[in-house]
Amino acid sequence: QRRVRADPQSQHLPTTPSSRFISQRFQLRHFKRREDLLKFYMNDNSIVTAGDGLKGRSTSTFLQIVSGEGITSLDSLLVVDIDLVTDSQMINGKVELSETAQRMMKQDERKFISMFGTHYLRCVVRGGKLILLVKIRSHSPVGKEQLDKEMAGLAGTLSLKDEAQFRTKMTKLQTLGTLDWVLYTLGGTVKPPETLSLLQAVNFALKFPSQVLQQDEVRELQYLGYWLLPSVPWSFSTTVSSYQQYTVEIMDSLTDIRGLEDEVGNLKNLRSSQLTWITRNGWKEIGEVESETKNQRKALSSQFTSANIEKFKDIGKKYDGAAEKLKKELTEILKEEKSYEMGEEVYLYNAKSAVYVGQKNYQGYASVSKTTPIVIKMVPCPYHDDDNDDDGEMEAKYRNSLVTIQSP
Repeated sequence: QRRVRADPQSQHLPTTPSSRFISQRFQLRHFKRREDLLKFYMNDNSIVTAGDGLKGRSTSTFLQIVSGEGITSLDSLLVVDIDLVTDSQMINGKVELSETAQRMMKQDERKFISMFGTHYLRCVVRGGKLILLVKIRSHSPVGKEQLDKEMAGLAGTLSLKDEAQFRTKMTKLQTLGTLDWVLYTLGGTVKPPETLSLLQAVNFALKFPSQVLQQDEVRELQYLGYWLLPSVPWSFSTTVSSYQQYTVEIMDSLTDIRGLEDEVGNLKNLRSSQLTWITRNGWKEIGEVESETKNQRKALSSQFTSANIEKFKDIGKKYDGAAEKLKKELTEILKEEKSYEMGEEVYLYNAKSAVYVGQKNYQGYASVSKTTPIVIKMVPCPYHDDDNDDDGEMEAKYRNSLVTIQSP
């Protein structure tokens, strides 16, 4: 994915940094799930349709970072978002295709699209963007629920001058658990170091607005479709629509593959906590699915960005259903890992405290032990029907085979 930068000289747009902000926003946002975070920033800052135009914004890199982060279902997220706009310039005046471009469009609209695309640049927005993503992992769903309540209390809108309040909130955040964070910036005279403490990240964020005033960046590009120009026949929009269908199919496949890659990543992040029952061989097979998923994503992305538009249909067909096939393989692996043969001996084990349900008991209740676990055998569960008097005999038959564990 490439960041598109405008050529200010060719577009006759000013590049001198502004002495003030046209708009500024300083917010702390709380997200319970990674999916909520991705959805918010995809809708607000990714490539979005705008009538007959497009808007390309500057947080695609941040979304890639988030997608690669080891965020699990037990993570709570807080995002520090500083959004600054220094300049917004429309390309004014009458816009027309050159004579060469008009002749090519009349002769072959598909060739024109291959050469010049489907939209032209209409507006350039400059400024800066800083996103500090902080995550805290809980040990249980109950603990996460309580943590989310406390983190939600830190969310809100601040002024760029509210340094003391911002520091107070971040200090409170540090008391809630073990923190991991990642910092993304666009614009500014100084780039953040690759490794920095949370305090250093906070200090960097507070100085960031003044840096953007000295060095802003192109942070949003707005485009309009060629078919809106007076000299362009309406048939051109129909041609564009025919290619758009294939583009949507390719992006759907890419999204599904990326989603499966994230799902495998979530499994790996839970390996030592919630998924200790998966065997070493099972993890090996899951790793093979992960490798194939990454290969599929890289291949599809490479072909989509480098191929001529005439190849889009074939690319879409080739990868249609690829994610579903790999998902089926993953489901079968997990299903196999969960199954036990009848008569196989198993134990009840608490991965968090590293103890088993023990053989000894205390006043009729089960005890815990690290050395003498109780053996449980997998046996068929008898069918029970309250209206069938013969069930009592069936239950009695199996009662001696089952281990009953009472809890206080």
